[in-house]
Amino acid sequence: MDEDRIQLELQLMLYGPLCERLSSFCGRAAIDISTKVVHLTEMIKIPAINTMGRLKSNDLRYSYVFNPENREDKNAINWAEFHNGVATSLSLSLTQLNRLDMETLKSWMESQRTEGQGHEHGGVLFGLGIQGFFRCFTKADVYFNLKVGNEARIVGTLLGLAISKLKGLQSGMEETLLKAFKIHLQFLYPSKPEVQISRVVQSAAMIAVGIYN
Repeated sequence: MDEDRIQLELQLMLYGPLCERLSSFCGRAAIDISTKVVHLTEMIKIPAINTMGRLKSNDLRYSYVFNPENREDKNAINWAEFHNGVATSLSLSLTQLNRLDMETLKSWMESQRTEGQGHEHGGVLFGLGIQGFFRCFTKADVYFNLKVGNEARIVGTLLGLAISKLKGLQSGMEETLLKAFKIHLQFLYPSKPEVQISRVVQSAAMIAVGIYN
């Protein structure tokens, strides 16, 4: 058997167990929820996703190689990274962060901003929204996250804002939120927009409107 065929067989053998691992982040979030001490001067540390596996036949370790051109591979790793970010932010101590005054919480949230376009950060934003920490957001914060974000960051922001609305937001933010949700719903545009909005983002916006109402 040639080398390419061996590598293909290895990848196929690793894919099944890896999918199980990639789906485990919801369970990790439930186990670790509100257990981690928050260091306010440090960036949130998101654990790396382990793609290694060991074959029983030779006891050697191999790594699954994701193909960015393969849609199935791309979706699997991107949304695993997103849920890894959600699980990480849900593990932060809710008691500790709830003790912060609004200004300190806002300052900490701003310190977590990153120019990176990773799906993990979108998940972190969603997790922080679930915890209700978007309550410190102003209109400028909403605009920043929706303007500079990639698909995952926009999804995390939209859903995080909707859930945070249930837990209380700053005065006057309700109208800003509704506009933010509706602007991501392409069917509401009177004419075809120049920029196409992905179905994933539109789905998140629809869910956000439902939660809001």
